[in-house]
This record gives sequence, C-alpha cells and structure tokens, in this order.
Amino acid sequence: MVLMQAYKIMPETERGALKAELLKRIEADLQQSLAEQKHKLAAAEVELDQLRKDIAQREKNAAGLAEKELDRLLRLPPPYQRRREGVRNRQNPEEQSERLERPAGPAEAPPPEE
Repeated sequence: MVLMQAYKIMPETERGALKAELLKRIEADLQQSLAEQKHKLAAAEVELDQLRKDIAQREKNAAGLAEKELDRLLRLPPPYQRRREGVRNRQNPEEQSERLERPAGPAEAPPPEE
C-alpha cells in the first residue's frame, strides 16, 4: 500500500521503476495464491477419493449389514416382555446376581474417633 501511495505522488518520469516493482509484487502474490489454491484442490481430491472408497465399501456391505440388523432385531424379545423383566428386576433386587456390593472405600469409612 505504501508503494501505491508513493507511486501516485511521484512525478510521471520517475514512476517506471516503481511500477515494475509493484507489478513484480502483485504477480508474486497472485502466484502464491494460485499455489495455495492448487494445494487445497489436491487435498480436496485426496479426501474425495477416500470418501468414494468409503461409499463403495459401504454399498458393497450394505446387503450383509441389513441382514445382520434384521436378525438382531428379530432375536430381541418383544418390547412388553422387556419392560416386564425390568420391572421385575426392580421389585426383586436379590434376583440380580450380577450386581456386586461395592466395598466401603475411604470416602465411606466412618471418621476416626479421637
């Protein structure tokens, strides 16, 4: 910007060298911008290729995954039965043999008597 202001206030006879310098800097900025855009494009193409591979793999496995999900859903008990089992477990906690009592840790121990 400073060079542009200097160019505008210089006499016509002295502007030649400054104009060449301004042109050189503008071209360098444009080349740098173009290189950055090419780099971004290359990265986007790599990402696009990976997405295409992922989609192709998912399409290939879609039928098998759908069958597995259907089998899993068919093996589940009906919703009303699952609800009853949950209510039963809450009413009879002694039937839940999987639950273990947690031992008293230091935070649960009574304070020492003095």
